[in-house]
Amino acid sequence: MININNPVECCGCSACVERCPKSCISFDEDKEGFRYPEVDVSRCIECGLCEKVCPVINENGPNEIKTVTAAWIKNETIRKDSSSGGVFTAIAADVLNKGGVVFGARYDERYEVCHSYVEMVDQLALFRGSKYMQSRIGNSYLKAEQFLKQGREVLFTGTPCQIAGLKLFLRKDYENLYTVDIICHGVPSPKVWRKYLDKIVEKDFGGISPEKLTDVNFRFKDPSWTDYKLKISTEQHDVIESKSANPYNQAFNMNVTLRPICYSCPFKDGKSGSDITIADFWGIQKVDSSMNDDRGTSMVIMHNCRIKLPDSVEAKSEPIESVARYNGSYYHSAAYNGNRVVLFGHLDKSKDIISLMNRCTKPSFPDRLKNVIYRRLHK
Repeated sequence: MININNPVECCGCSACVERCPKSCISFDEDKEGFRYPEVDVSRCIECGLCEKVCPVINENGPNEIKTVTAAWIKNETIRKDSSSGGVFTAIAADVLNKGGVVFGARYDERYEVCHSYVEMVDQLALFRGSKYMQSRIGNSYLKAEQFLKQGREVLFTGTPCQIAGLKLFLRKDYENLYTVDIICHGVPSPKVWRKYLDKIVEKDFGGISPEKLTDVNFRFKDPSWTDYKLKISTEQHDVIESKSANPYNQAFNMNVTLRPICYSCPFKDGKSGSDITIADFWGIQKVDSSMNDDRGTSMVIMHNCRIKLPDSVEAKSEPIESVARYNGSYYHSAAYNGNRVVLFGHLDKSKDIISLMNRCTKPSFPDRLKNVIYRRLHK
């Protein structure tokens, strides 16, 4: 029976919830906004399946990097709407054109993030773009298993922990399953995002419901990929802030809002078991200037060469050493930020999430002093 005694024991993949034959595991948010499993012991039959599918308990070894490629999709409209080079869309379209199914992370009606699947190429826009919060898997593992058993090709995309959870959930290898993960900095709290978005719509959009928004883009690339912005839109106007000025992005990049396990992630070094890992190719200008135009370049790390990049992609082979040099998060977890305890300690009682984020990322001298005292009291 799964029993989480410490938050660092759970990555939130929800494989245990979906695999339980008695549906006796709930998956609810804690006070920080992260979901954890809770077993109804009165209904549990002690089959042990929840422990067998847990990727934290059953950690994989490292996955060998076969090749590293710098790439972007040739369709400039799709590339502009993508976080980096749009390679995911090219791979996914190839699967869909053969009658397959693609799973990915999308926004729900309140602009929180959940997993779902699509069967049409024109639906892939739902999955494009980085979404800086932890997604809800829901029943996506179960649906993927059903499609696989029907013999359809399935492309499943997600964070490394979600791919590791899927593979253990399935309990067997499928030749028609293809998996793509990302180089993950860490997953921020959905509760923090919820409070931040509520504050933005109150401050900048006259208190409308988040359902009235038309778009949220964490990686708005106009005019520059390297100096991306957070863009929140309605039909009437946009709110745009650079990554350095936006408090939500700053809190994410400074590791203040991440899930506890992200500071000691067990899925680094390719341990998810994915076929491909996709990321931004930061530093491409130092590796290959011909693949740098500041419109977005993807780093494509091949672990299993059974997936081929389609002809719709411009691609060049690059040194494997580029991963460690320019995207170290492939190998290393996020560094713990002591102001995390300050942010989450004040999250529920704070009336201004933006001021709280600024206190934890750009503190004045009085704030720094308060933070030190608070951290020591709550150590």
